[in-house]
Amino acid sequence: MPVFLRTCLVLLAGLACGLAAARPAAATTIEAVRTGNHAEMSRIVLDLSGDAGYRVFTLADPYRVVIDLRGARWDAGRASVPGALDHVKRLRHGRYRDNVARVVLDLAAPARVRRAFLLGPGGDAGHRFVVDLADTSRGAFMEQAGLDNPVADHLDGERASVQVAGADRPDSGNDAPTPGNKPHAPGERPTVVIDAGHGGKDPGAVGDSGVYEKNVTLAAAHTLEKLLTRTGRYDVVLTRDRDVFLTLRGRVEQAREADADLFLSLHADSIPDSPDIRGLHVYTVSDEASSAQAARLARRENRADIVGGVDFSQQSREVNTILMDLTRRETMNLSAEFADYAVSHLSDAGRLLNNSHRSAGFVVLKAPDIPSVLVELGYLSNPHEERLLRKASYRRKLMRALTEAVGQYFTRTQEAGRP
Repeated sequence: MPVFLRTCLVLLAGLACGLAAARPAAATTIEAVRTGNHAEMSRIVLDLSGDAGYRVFTLADPYRVVIDLRGARWDAGRASVPGALDHVKRLRHGRYRDNVARVVLDLAAPARVRRAFLLGPGGDAGHRFVVDLADTSRGAFMEQAGLDNPVADHLDGERASVQVAGADRPDSGNDAPTPGNKPHAPGERPTVVIDAGHGGKDPGAVGDSGVYEKNVTLAAAHTLEKLLTRTGRYDVVLTRDRDVFLTLRGRVEQAREADADLFLSLHADSIPDSPDIRGLHVYTVSDEASSAQAARLARRENRADIVGGVDFSQQSREVNTILMDLTRRETMNLSAEFADYAVSHLSDAGRLLNNSHRSAGFVVLKAPDIPSVLVELGYLSNPHEERLLRKASYRRKLMRALTEAVGQYFTRTQEAGRP
């Protein structure tokens, strides 16, 4: 994160703390529990009505993760783990002290806490406390376990200390990381979120052979996930891993919940009236589309939410105006940087459209704090390109190129001391 942006974050955070201190503390409730499996990681999200202090530690025999939330009380109904979760077999809760709610995760086997952090309101979501769990050995678990050895501690007003796998010491930075534009602790892997465009009741473009864009993008997303995971450099999350409908804002919110460092949305275009047009191209966000064709495509893609009965085309203000402007400017620069790498590597894998780095007002690219690009893999309205996109070998070639672009992006940004 650039020094000027970090300084602004610290100043704004200090101002917010001062205003909060002047107001009486309001009771925070734990309103819901959400869980999910992401690659080799389990995520538990506690939806909160407001801010809360927190402390997380592990206990052995039996294996448990304990979450204490200061100034909070349980209001999420019957304790349970919704759906199958790899690392957790049961969730329990109770009142530890008058002002501390305790949540206990009974583990199925030893697991390490990869990350534990509090997210403030963003988009349609409120405060959320997030815990990510991953596999570990009994020996490593026993070294970490103990009431006096918290992996995250923010109960007494001090900055959270989060223990990350592979790190020599906890991250103890002076500023709270923001999703997308955050400094990494030593040994922490960046998170890449892959978004397979369309899905469910929204098929996207349809080729002459009847192939749906939603199926092409999902197949490509699975391939890219495998290639990125095999490098061992990234945590990889799919917004959808099957044929389901997702709102555009829901896709962005998933990226936030995953604490994404890079968001890649995969699509395949179609212009039935111009079947000769073909070629790969990459989009980054802009308030002004770079061409009439880009504007047309953005309008079509942004209408995908209306298919689900909700129009999310108007994005609400998510953060303070000053912080928004600073963060957005840095995010747009990072997005453009990755787009240039993607175009360079894709040029060796397939045919590029003229002016292959374009800009348009895609909703899925409008997160002000997550570098994001939309990759058009080609035109399903072009018979030759449609045949190529139906081939697993060709999709794999394109995804290898994107994997190389991701590697170059993170190498360069980390060398420059950025996210």
